[in-house]
Amino acid sequence: MAPTFELICHHTYSGFGGLPVDLSDHDSHGQAFDTEFLKDGVASGSGALRFAQPQSRVLIPASSPWQTLGGIKVEITARLNGYRSLPRNLIRGPGSFMFFVWNRELIAAYETTKSTWPGSNLERISTFSNPIQYPAYQFEEWFDQWPAFFQYVHSPAYQVPFDKWITFGFVHNGLDTMELYAYGQLVAQRTGLLAGVPGVGPEGVFIGAGTGFVLNGDIDEVKVWRVNPHIVDGEFFSRPADEGVARCWERFFRSLAKALERHPDCARFIQGALDDLLDRMQRTIVAKGPETRERFDRTSREYLLLWRDGKLDSPEMARLFTDWCEWLRLVDISIEQDPALQRLLQSDCLRRVLAECEPPDCDPQMAEFLRLIVQNCRQGAATSA
Repeated sequence: MAPTFELICHHTYSGFGGLPVDLSDHDSHGQAFDTEFLKDGVASGSGALRFAQPQSRVLIPASSPWQTLGGIKVEITARLNGYRSLPRNLIRGPGSFMFFVWNRELIAAYETTKSTWPGSNLERISTFSNPIQYPAYQFEEWFDQWPAFFQYVHSPAYQVPFDKWITFGFVHNGLDTMELYAYGQLVAQRTGLLAGVPGVGPEGVFIGAGTGFVLNGDIDEVKVWRVNPHIVDGEFFSRPADEGVARCWERFFRSLAKALERHPDCARFIQGALDDLLDRMQRTIVAKGPETRERFDRTSREYLLLWRDGKLDSPEMARLFTDWCEWLRLVDISIEQDPALQRLLQSDCLRRVLAECEPPDCDPQMAEFLRLIVQNCRQGAATSA
């Protein structure tokens, strides 16, 4: 269940006098307000922006990539100039996520209606509440001052140093884990989460902006990734196929796109049902414990190897599905009875859209692959009954 991330924003502030130009493929260009350009950042000539005023910020409009996150990965190279007791936001997306420093604590949070925090709609992680313990020599701010003492003990929770460049990191894997990084080291981790990261609201994304508070710091580089929504598409077309089969699927997907465009309400319903199904399936598997999760990861790797080798209808694929479906039955997981799947299969939307598509009936390997899936699901349903 390791996520694959897609870069949606990369600011360096090294060119054009510090203009927040995006180097990713998603045009996450920003507009700077009340910032000061520094020629030298973490390195000579690297460029940086100074956020010294109450309204100092870079604003990125809430374009499509920011509105479909699921999970998120952030890396910000920054220098906080002196101590402040108020929150200092590195980056935040209203209605979605925030990544900030408070006193000497590194904190990240995201919004969810499924929060376990009493009276809050935030799930959060911090270096004080969820610390990772490391030998103190890895944190030079203490080691430089008391080397003889700290050689023999472990450090307390990671504390943010001031007046030095650090690359801070925040990761939510889109499923059940959040992590914080500093100096490339894992400094906090939290597992057992209940939801993914929602999309950013209409206000957009703010870099170096507080809610009336001053960052009083410099930012050299910002990188943001989301969980790649195209990974399934990429894997589908990684399978070897002859020209006739490739053209057959090209016609099908072209007709599917046109049908979904003609029925936008159905497009939203189908996408929502598929997202709901995949999300609940993954969370159900995770909830069954590490053995089931490891089994799922191993099965996924074996499946992808067979798929990429074009062995959809092979005895190896048949055994893989048989073993996996049997395992699901043993741990009491029934995908075929999932309510989202049932709503989708029984919906008028699905029938209406598929009726307007050219059937991909020129791919016998895929037909056998689908037969394997249906056969095992029916066996599972019959066994459950």
